[in-house]
Amino acid sequence: MDIYERIDKYYQVLKLSRSGYSCPEISRELNLPYKLVYGWLHYKKKPWKVSPDFEKQDVLAYLLGVLWGRSFKSYGCLALTTKHKAFALSFLKALGAIKIHGCLSRLQINGKEYYCVTFYSVQFLKWLKSISLSEANELCKNYSVEFLRGFFESHGGIHRRKTQNGKYYPFLLFAKSNFEILRFVRSLLFRLGYHPTEITGHQNHLFYLSRKDEVSKFLNQVKPVINNKIGDDTN
Repeated sequence: MDIYERIDKYYQVLKLSRSGYSCPEISRELNLPYKLVYGWLHYKKKPWKVSPDFEKQDVLAYLLGVLWGRSFKSYGCLALTTKHKAFALSFLKALGAIKIHGCLSRLQINGKEYYCVTFYSVQFLKWLKSISLSEANELCKNYSVEFLRGFFESHGGIHRRKTQNGKYYPFLLFAKSNFEILRFVRSLLFRLGYHPTEITGHQNHLFYLSRKDEVSKFLNQVKPVINNKIGDDTN
């Protein structure tokens, strides 16, 4: 029984308990172990209290790059929606690496297909919402590449610009509404020897990585699972 089935069963248990069913009766009715039902009702245990593995800091850096600055509800349900299946699978694999069970589903939005990864973890959400810039900087001292991979997959892209002689050259775009987070991302690129442009924009801030050799270097070093070919055009 995965986390989502457990949560569904948990609410069925509560409903039957409020209707006057005893623990043995609920256990038989829902075909659940008696100890599980008893723990939920008498010890107030919750099925979504998953304990993530916070020791795997490389994976945490990747997940932070993907999710940092997003708005989530406080009860521990998080979701990532993307049109890229490879990105959804990469994110799902990272969750599994820190012992968080995620669920992948397909959605139709305005006639287009999207992939949605949902998962529950109150502890992970608290960590995500409370991490400071200084703590993120400490995490990324050894895992800048992992963080940048997550950020670029979630908030970046490859574009092409046409020159006066008719040729196209690629550049990388990094965008985020949170200026402080984007400035932090830019500082990591400087730390790795890149030369990003200045941050521009007001509501949605952005900067570019436009030197041809650095575009190739970034894609080879960071290895994002999407937007990873010079010929890609995400416009």
